[in-house]
Parts: sequence; C-alpha cells; structure tokens
Amino acid sequence: MTIRDKNIDLGWFERHILTDILPVWLHHSPTSNGFFLSHFDEHFKLMNDNTGTLVSQSRMIYNFCMGYNLTGDPSYYMGAVKGADFLINNFYDKKYGGYFFSCDSDGNVIDELKFSYGQVFVIFGLAHICRLTGEQKYKQAAIQALDELDKFFGDEFGGLYWYMSRDFKPTCDFKSQNSLMHLYEALLVLAELDGMSYILEKAQTVAEFVLKLSRPSSGLLPELFDVEWKEKFDAPNSRIDIGHAFEWAYLLSAGVERGLPDRFLTHAENFLEYGIELGYDSEQGGIYSPAEPKTLNVVQTKNWWEQTEAIRAMLNFYFSREHKELFEPLSRTIDFVKNQMIDPRNGGWFSKIDDKNDQHLQLKGFPGKNYYHIMGMAMEAIRIKKIVSN
Repeated sequence: MTIRDKNIDLGWFERHILTDILPVWLHHSPTSNGFFLSHFDEHFKLMNDNTGTLVSQSRMIYNFCMGYNLTGDPSYYMGAVKGADFLINNFYDKKYGGYFFSCDSDGNVIDELKFSYGQVFVIFGLAHICRLTGEQKYKQAAIQALDELDKFFGDEFGGLYWYMSRDFKPTCDFKSQNSLMHLYEALLVLAELDGMSYILEKAQTVAEFVLKLSRPSSGLLPELFDVEWKEKFDAPNSRIDIGHAFEWAYLLSAGVERGLPDRFLTHAENFLEYGIELGYDSEQGGIYSPAEPKTLNVVQTKNWWEQTEAIRAMLNFYFSREHKELFEPLSRTIDFVKNQMIDPRNGGWFSKIDDKNDQHLQLKGFPGKNYYHIMGMAMEAIRIKKIVSN
C-alpha cells in the first residue's frame, strides 16, 4: 500500500453506510423471528410481498454482520444471528437436503426450486455469521451446504448446474458462471475460519475452471453456457456482463491477497481493463452494462450494482496495486454515484438510470437488491482507509 491520494474521500463510504444505509435496513428489514423483509417502494415503505429468497436472507446476514463490526450495536448482532437461524430452520430441505429457493415470513416454503446461486450464498452468509459469533454450528452448517453443493449441483465438467428440482434433477438447458463466481467468494470467507485454510485450494480450483471459460483471444468472460460449458450466444440474457468483469477483478485480487497464485492478477487486470473499455462512460462517469455477446454493443443503462463492483475493484487496484491510471474513472464513478444513484429525497439508491430518458427505477428493495453490493464496496474502502491511515 503506497498510494496516498487525498482527492478520493475514503471516509465518505463509511459515513454513507453508517448514516444512510444500515439504519434504514435495521429499521425496516428484520422481523422478530429472523426473517428479513426485502420488498420496499421508493419511500422504503413495505410492499405487499413478504417473500424472501436464499439470496436475500443470506446477503442480509452478511450486511448485519458488517453492521455489528462497524458499530458494535447489538441489534445488528441479534439480527444476524436470528437471520442465520431462520435460514437453517426454515429454508433447509430436511427430506432431500439443500435449501429451498424461497420462503415467506412465517417460514412456509414458497418455491421448492433448488438454485446453485442461492446455495452458494448460504455458504457465504453462514461463514460470516460463524466468523462473527464463533459458533461451531454455523461452521458445520456451512460445510454441510458446501458438501451438498458438490454432491447435488456439481457436474462432470467441474462446474455447477444452475436450476434443479427439489430432488436434484436438472431443469434447464444452460449454465452460468455466476454461481461459480459467488462460490469462489464464499470459499474465500470460509477459508478464514479456524481450521479451514485448506478451502483455499478449492477456491483456486473454482477460479481456474472459470478462467478457462473466457474467450481465448480476448479474455472476455461470457455469462451463459450450454450444459457442456460452451458459450450460448442466442439464449435469452446471453451477454458479456461488465459488472461481473469488475467483480472478478476484485475477487481475484482479494484471493491473491489471501495466498492464491500471483498469476491470477494477470486475469484480474484483464477483467478490469475490458470492464473499463466496454463499460465506462467517460463523459458522465459511471458504468454501463451488459454488452451484447457478438457485437459487444453495450446497453446504455447504469444499474446500481455495477457501479459498486466497479468502484470496489478500482479502489483495490488504485490503492493496493498502484494502478494510477484508474484515478479518473474511479473518482468520476464515485461522483456519478453520489450525484445520480443516491436518492436525495427518500434515501437509498435508485436501481438504475437509463440515459435514453434519464428514468430512475425507484424501488429501494427487492430480493436481489438488499445492498450487499453497496456494503461490499464500502467495506473495501474502509479496509483501505485503515491501511492508508497507518
């Protein structure tokens, strides 16, 4: 850590989380039995939907763990603990194993679908609550979730099935790198628990599998594949996901910081480079995503989560890896977020901005938008600020 640039206000991220984000979610989201509410309109008023998913429940466990770490407020601690207990007691399928995709606030199963993307977030959330509390039951639940992921979702190629039936029969004709990316993320956390350092080897294997999915000539990582992990160009939602390029750039760098091979940095830098080349708006700041897989034409929409992943990756590489050329896109993307993505009237973040008509999608919360991405960005800024200040 050698760069000390006072033009980037690292303290803003912590102030934003502590003042504008965490208190709002603490007030609105947790329930007495541990279920986290997720559906909120533009005023943070609860909408008429009390469904939660593996993703929303697990991400909120992470958010509340970070909330306690930052504030020491026991409300966050108890929220995280109750949330983890609700996850284990209500989402887990006691007959077939694995976790149901969604439940309501009373613990009734809404969707019996088994979804690898959700299962990996279970590992992520449980690893964080174990790290917070030291309770071995959470570690054991995380290990069990990982074992069942390997047993039921693992395919013969080294990847994961996407959707499966309750009794673990594949139900779709495509696969995605997205579950693998978040599995890698979850494994980095799990490996930090006592006696779990061996999990880093599995994280390395996952990363190496995904890196082989990149296009040989350009290093671009497609999002969707067929059942044999060949790129699907014409399926709905086929794309080059620019947000995930930034996310992989950060996660690979974070893995190297934890002891994974330095060669991962070459791939991380490639992800970062093409993320900026394809997605960065040099006129207004901010990140567009995704890109059409054949032409690489980029959708002129700026979603909230892509901004956070771009900022997190650029923070890491600017401060930790001396990529001084990132100052302009980093600082301008931060300014874009402050001026355009944050709702000055009602609080929270807009979901997206479409430059064609400058419309802001108003909803402040839904199961895929519960500020886990914002929290991750802020925690990286807070980490860097501590190092820079020493």
